[in-house]
Amino acid sequence: MSLLSPWMLIVALTMVVPPLLHLIGARRARRVQFSALQFLLTKDPKRARNIRIEHWLLVLTRMAILAMLALGLSEPMTHWFNEPSSLQASEEPSILVVVVDDSLSMSTQTKDGNNRFSQAQHAASQLIASMPAGSRVAVVMSGRPARSLQLRPTGDLAKVLVDLNAQTVRGVDDDAIKALALAERLGSATSALPSRIVVFSDLQRSGWLDATKGRDLVQWQSIGSRSEDIEMLEVSATPAPELGRNKTRIHAQIKRHGVSPWTGDITLSYGDKEMRSKLTVQAGEVAEHDFIVTANTGVASVSLKSQVGAQLNDIRDVLIGDSETVRVLLINGDPRPVLRDDEAFFVRKALAASAIRPGEMSVTVQSVGQLSAALSRPWDVVVL
Repeated sequence: MSLLSPWMLIVALTMVVPPLLHLIGARRARRVQFSALQFLLTKDPKRARNIRIEHWLLVLTRMAILAMLALGLSEPMTHWFNEPSSLQASEEPSILVVVVDDSLSMSTQTKDGNNRFSQAQHAASQLIASMPAGSRVAVVMSGRPARSLQLRPTGDLAKVLVDLNAQTVRGVDDDAIKALALAERLGSATSALPSRIVVFSDLQRSGWLDATKGRDLVQWQSIGSRSEDIEMLEVSATPAPELGRNKTRIHAQIKRHGVSPWTGDITLSYGDKEMRSKLTVQAGEVAEHDFIVTANTGVASVSLKSQVGAQLNDIRDVLIGDSETVRVLLINGDPRPVLRDDEAFFVRKALAASAIRPGEMSVTVQSVGQLSAALSRPWDVVVL
């Protein structure tokens, strides 16, 4: 547990006030002989002792209230993942499955001029190289789609290191749940050796929060700072006829999970156009931002980039317009004069027949000679 505002613990000094007031008040109180009360106290000394205990319990209760107030003002915070543990190779042969994050956020530059992915590669390589003879190792990359670099854990550690060091950052988000499922399957490939899973990632909340639940035995190695912990909650597109013809409002909700305000750019990309705005989100709060575009069909993408240049994994696509038609471009490389001799004819029929309901799919066939003009239009799927 850590404190977001540790300086507020100074409020705990007020805990000394109740006992001081009690002692000062007790010394300054003038004793007055009251016959009836003195008779009762003399008759029941146990009751007199209980009264004194009740007074001190009341003082302790007041002190506890002030202590809890100080703790609350200091904003205690618990981590949503296990704290990084020290990396040590096992002394006995074992199965090691290394999960390395190669998503977009790992391209963030570090103070030494490298990026987070390079740090993860180096740390993972050191661990793999230190494994004792007889061990088996496999590497899983967590960028979408998650994939394993080996079909099964192998004892050829040199080949594993070559495969790992050949990887680069990809411009994708995290596929953490699938990556950990792959790692668990590889780790249980044989029961002859004990196994463990080690994850090297910047552990962005948007990609890893759900994946960490119920996996207490996984070792988490945090790469870089988690200060860029921000999540895009929702992106939607709605017509805005009040603003003009073919106007559409793109609405985004962004939540800051970090311990301080986040400032960066929110960018909307649509076709060859791009709109960018500055955005500040306070710690623990949700900010909203709108873009207005002149379009009634198509797909737009909304992305975030921090003020310090850190790439973030949260990139959301949104469909503009209320049409659910999937637009397919079928490129015919060898047109035939007779339709039934043309393979594209049958492919088009098959695609149209795969639609669940009328209007769900629109298939357009273009020859290679018309390719440049055809690609100027937005298509959902292109079939070569």
